[in-house]
Amino acid sequence: MDNLFLDLKGYRIYFDGTVEAHDPEKTHELLLLGLKPAQVSTKEITEDLALHNSLVDSSEEKIVTSKDVDQIVEGITPELYRIPNEYLNIDLKEFTLAKYRASLSGAPESQIAIDRINTELEEIQKRGIENLFRTIIFVVDEFKKHEVVFGVGRGSSCACYILFLLGLNLVNPLKYDIPVDEFFH
Repeated sequence: MDNLFLDLKGYRIYFDGTVEAHDPEKTHELLLLGLKPAQVSTKEITEDLALHNSLVDSSEEKIVTSKDVDQIVEGITPELYRIPNEYLNIDLKEFTLAKYRASLSGAPESQIAIDRINTELEEIQKRGIENLFRTIIFVVDEFKKHEVVFGVGRGSSCACYILFLLGLNLVNPLKYDIPVDEFFH
């Protein structure tokens, strides 16, 4: 798949909401965790998975191989990712400003921070990557909900104030005077 992903404990977690089990015998563990069959793929279809697929009617209930997913993903739009609609419908400006205001703990708003948020949101919109940021909100929420430990910040993501506000990293680029260009270029 050409999607962004994270390898974690024998699973490949894609930012479109799907998960691939490296070991086909562990596919059932993903289903027991509450993932829907349409969110699960595996490197190969075992006898048990073939039996499962033969017993279900809907293609959304079938488990597919990674190769099948690669073919399906070509041309797919972010709106079709398996991310809950509540995330796909997030107003990024409203959400980010609410996160910013919640982080103030009673301190006054900074015009520098507001300007940085607006600049980053304009760039995000210009590049057409709003759904990537909505996906990040979903992934961060899922990581927190399932107590998954993730990085404090790495690479150019640390230059994005919005990613800091969303909780993807712990590096405040305003505090360390990291220019936004480091992220977008």
